[in-house]
Amino acid sequence: MTQKTRQWLRLVGIAIATILLIWVIQRYGISQLRANVETLGVWAPLALFFLRFTSVVIPALPGTAYSVLAGGLLGFSQGLAVICLADICSCSLSFFLSRQFGRSFVKRLIGEKFIARVDTLSQKHLERNFFLMT
Repeated sequence: MTQKTRQWLRLVGIAIATILLIWVIQRYGISQLRANVETLGVWAPLALFFLRFTSVVIPALPGTAYSVLAGGLLGFSQGLAVICLADICSCSLSFFLSRQFGRSFVKRLIGEKFIARVDTLSQKHLERNFFLMT
């Protein structure tokens, strides 16, 4: 599958998810959805945690939508707590995996040519920008 096809499929997936979410909100209303989420108990925050966790570990998945969904369904403070916890755990796992498998695994996965492009980009932009390095 080519990169252009993947990008197109990703865009279509995001569009379908957005349309589905808007339809559900229009049909049932946000207050009804929140009431349904409250009946789920601890399973709703765990599901949102898992969705956000996987979207950070696997960068091809959209993560911003899960943040908005968590805030809309769980409320600002609980949604923020779930998203922050998921981000901390997933970033820690990503860092552990990168330290465990290292650069040689990535070279085998994406190739020598692409890793040189990543290095060039890093030296050109990342190392000069404090916020991007952070």
